[in-house]
Amino acid sequence: MYWLTAFLDTNPIIQGYTILITKRHCETIWDLNNTEIQKIEIAMRYVSDKLKKFDLNININHTSGKYTSQSISHFHFNLIPINKEYKLWDREQSKIILDRSYK
Repeated sequence: MYWLTAFLDTNPIIQGYTILITKRHCETIWDLNNTEIQKIEIAMRYVSDKLKKFDLNININHTSGKYTSQSISHFHFNLIPINKEYKLWDREQSKIILDRSYK
């Protein structure tokens, strides 16, 4: 039985934007045990290998806790393929894209 799932974001900021999420409800990284963390590492590598077709660069993002702009209160990783045309750290847009609490 699988306890992790990966799926493409429904409103991606870039093609290939993937979410890796636990099926068991965990709000933060501290809710996981060591075995689960090891399995997540393997899954992240597996999904990253699948995303190579978009580019060889990848940004893996995770936030834990209500003060970190965690967009949903369920443990997950964002895997974001990066290419030379895409500017993840655009000065004007980064606060809007990466910090959903920013007004």
